[in-house]
Amino acid sequence: MKKGTDSTLVRAHNEQRIIQIVREHISIARPQLAKIINLSHPAVSVITDELIDRGLLLNAGREKLGRRGQPAISLKLNPDALYTLGVSIERDNISIALLNFCGEVLNSATIEIMYPSPEQALDYVSSTVADMKTKLSANADRIKGCGIAISSLMGALEHGDVPKQFNTWQNIDVKAYFIGCVGCPIVVERVATVATIAENFFGYGKVTSNFIYLYTGLYFGGGIILNGELYRGSNGRAGDMALSSVNDNGKLRNLVDCCSLQDLQEVLSVSNGDTDVNLTDLSSIDDRQRELIEYWVDDAARKLAPILITAISVLDINTIVVGGRLPQFINQMICDRVNLSVDKHFSIHHHPCKLVAGEWLDHLTALGAAILPLYDTFSTRDASFSKR
Repeated sequence: MKKGTDSTLVRAHNEQRIIQIVREHISIARPQLAKIINLSHPAVSVITDELIDRGLLLNAGREKLGRRGQPAISLKLNPDALYTLGVSIERDNISIALLNFCGEVLNSATIEIMYPSPEQALDYVSSTVADMKTKLSANADRIKGCGIAISSLMGALEHGDVPKQFNTWQNIDVKAYFIGCVGCPIVVERVATVATIAENFFGYGKVTSNFIYLYTGLYFGGGIILNGELYRGSNGRAGDMALSSVNDNGKLRNLVDCCSLQDLQEVLSVSNGDTDVNLTDLSSIDDRQRELIEYWVDDAARKLAPILITAISVLDINTIVVGGRLPQFINQMICDRVNLSVDKHFSIHHHPCKLVAGEWLDHLTALGAAILPLYDTFSTRDASFSKR
């Protein structure tokens, strides 16, 4: 590698680190920044001055750091430096979010629709994004990227009640299909991965640098955060539990085939007189429905526990976060049941791992998808640097 290219990568990496640190601290003075990043004060001043000139950072006033000397100038992110879109397409809903550079939600929308076809998704995304751009007015050209979250198994269902149009997702090039309506570069990722990113950015990532994320969508999924960054694995599917083998009444089956939220939804709908039940809103369930939920949670915990115990052993992890679109009380029930198995298994070895219910976030996967362009551009996991 040429020396010039080498120094350019180092400079880009340091810019990413500075933006990441400023984001984490909200506001920080240059001397503190230099200490954290382990660079000289002049080097930090040169880099931050350039980031200010590019409109990515703003002066946030002066901050007194000690008893002596002039107060130091603090830096913060410019929220209007750029915007990002996030689109999440699942088997039962489509959600969209618009974030500013600080990760604050400017606009969001969702539609509940079972087995959306590519045409239905394109229509909804086109009209919603157009409306969001209209509200941004002259700043619409600052939308610099769009993340699209879509299930890795999208369209790969053979149930009798699944419309044929849904299965055409298998033939869709997602980037090419949506580029016309969003009008900016697109990053595509699986739903469970963007949910993990959202939890790392908005939730438990603020208090711990290492955790497994168990996503409770229509099917179980997951992701892994190590040292504060998403661990992708060789094929970008690290933490995906859907295809893990589990014991289902004496038979080995994939988790996705024998334990899903779709099963719970169908059982609750039957108990509700064949009226569809929205799993995200179970505030008015009766005693019979609560019994059905508890039965489903017991079965899910029994199948999940061996998978998670193995993951704990391999990764030496202390926290598993359970989150997604289920109500918090069901996520907490899953945590309580699996924690019993984890505590029993590791009682001799005193492994301090616990399952905890994650932050409840509206439009969770759309938020994670909107983080993707920021993650790709302003995260220190830059592939070209780390693989040198």
